[in-house]
Amino acid sequence: MTILARSSVGRILLHLLAMLGDRCVRFHFEGILRELRWITSGLAMLARVRNRLIAASALYLTQPIKHSITDPSVDPESLAAVLNRGDLALGNSRFAAIISHSRQGPNSGRSP
Repeated sequence: MTILARSSVGRILLHLLAMLGDRCVRFHFEGILRELRWITSGLAMLARVRNRLIAASALYLTQPIKHSITDPSVDPESLAAVLNRGDLALGNSRFAAIISHSRQGPNSGRSP
């Protein structure tokens, strides 16, 4: 047993054997994770990458579209006269373009 305890793979094997014997799964699972530090550091790295991708995509989607056809001189009162209940005034962002494009379904009357 002491020979197995000298290496990381041996300690993992000992944790697995002890887990079967004493049913302390959580304790031995944490011991295995301590031996596999690259897994925990890899999971932390994936979480950081995911957070950065979400932040970058949110930043990208909130930027205005450069070739917009929206007239900035339109006042809200004249716009309110045209809008119906349930209409969305999304603005000039890329996110607004995605929403307006997705709202135009196959039955919206647009010709291809």
